[in-house]
Amino acid sequence: MPIIGAWGSATTALLVTGLPAHSFSQVVGAYFVASLALFFVGVTKTFATIMKHVPKPVVMAMLAGILFRFGVGVFTSLETNLLLGLAMVFTFFLGRRYKWRAPVVASLFVGLLVAAAQSKLVNPHISLTIAKPIWTTPTFSLGAIVTLALPIFLMVLTTQDAPGIAVLRNSLYQPPENKIVTWGAVLSVIGAGFGGSGVNISTITAAIVTQESADPNPKTRYFAGVSCGVFYVALAFFGATVTGLFTSLPVALMTTIAGLALMPVIASASHEALTEPTYREAGLVTLLITVSGVSAWHLGSPFWGLLGGLAVHQITSWKVKQS
Repeated sequence: MPIIGAWGSATTALLVTGLPAHSFSQVVGAYFVASLALFFVGVTKTFATIMKHVPKPVVMAMLAGILFRFGVGVFTSLETNLLLGLAMVFTFFLGRRYKWRAPVVASLFVGLLVAAAQSKLVNPHISLTIAKPIWTTPTFSLGAIVTLALPIFLMVLTTQDAPGIAVLRNSLYQPPENKIVTWGAVLSVIGAGFGGSGVNISTITAAIVTQESADPNPKTRYFAGVSCGVFYVALAFFGATVTGLFTSLPVALMTTIAGLALMPVIASASHEALTEPTYREAGLVTLLITVSGVSAWHLGSPFWGLLGGLAVHQITSWKVKQS
């Protein structure tokens, strides 16, 4: 089976809200806690049970709220560099209009051309450098565990593992769901001390490699997963070079490309959060609280958004039952 493990964009995006409030060692500690919690779910085979008690629309609303600032950043960056932002936005939606396979790549290419014409590239001469893993000893704080570890745990289960397994089943595979969760957690524990935000089944990639276009023979489509893994390893070796490339680019370009890349995810998460009438109010409350950035007792808005959404769902469902 083409089961592909990858890092989750949502868990990585949590760093934007996590690093200003917590030290990196506390973030690493949250990664460890989330990974161990996922391992427990996998070995005890309680995956399906948790999915029943945590409504997916509420979790998707929390995800949309976390990524919302990235989407807004596309347009606030226009104040910094109007020409660069408009060129990239126009290229992206033009690609969406004509169904280009990778409109984000085209938008990035146009952005690089505009930035070069404006002499905004700080250091376009990047040398190839092999990345060196650096261990970070984790520290544990209640705030980081609740604000980061809990959302990571829930988002991996609901936005990665659950839909990724559904994609495989839709292609007539019979994936071992508990083993997928367990081994993803094991790999996450191994990488947490080096700053890895977690490994889980990749939903979007799974949707690509399970199609007939990847391989007409469903029994050999696993090779797409092997190939993907090889490219991931190559990227890891030259991660320092990629990071150096990013730091040479204008902030407006990076802000815009991040928002454009996540825009389909924001739209999908918002749709899933609000499309079902039963959970619409709970999803909206979760979204608004998460976007607000409110925090209390060192607990960030993703936690309060999740808590508020669950509370509203209990109230509204209770009212329906009473009527």
